[in-house]
Amino acid sequence: MLARYNPRADPCPGQRLLVPSPAPGEIVKFVVSAAFNDPDHLLELAVSAEECGFEALAFPDHVVHPEKLDTPYPYTADGSRRWQAFTPWVDPWVAIGACAAVTTRLRFTNNVFVLAMRNPFLAAKAIATAACCRADASRSRSASAGRTSSTRCLARTSKRAGCAPTR
Repeated sequence: MLARYNPRADPCPGQRLLVPSPAPGEIVKFVVSAAFNDPDHLLELAVSAEECGFEALAFPDHVVHPEKLDTPYPYTADGSRRWQAFTPWVDPWVAIGACAAVTTRLRFTNNVFVLAMRNPFLAAKAIATAACCRADASRSRSASAGRTSSTRCLARTSKRAGCAPTR
């Protein structure tokens, strides 16, 4: 979904922003979060997001849920999590591959991807596979800087599979 930026509606006038506001008249792109959606509805959500003009669909990731939090959750008033331990969290790369197969323009990303909780070679394989479901649709936002050995491994795996990952 695209919208024109209105400089008169700046939510932080006179304050320095971490992410600068777009220039007047520049296009703003919107991303739909798949967080807390029923896994049975993800394909329909992807198709609807694309039909409505959204730029991308973002997937969250949670691998484990500690029984008790050591620190308060920062996004709720009382410090508790917004989800129950039994909340279904789909594998983001399986979901991205499935959604890429039913869309043509929609892009995909992660809100969070906990790479440290996974085997990096299996993660690279899953990411490369998702990227090949529709070439150039998958864009990882994992917390890795630069071109690491796992990124090079991913590039080689994707190249052998006939597609190139995005950077």
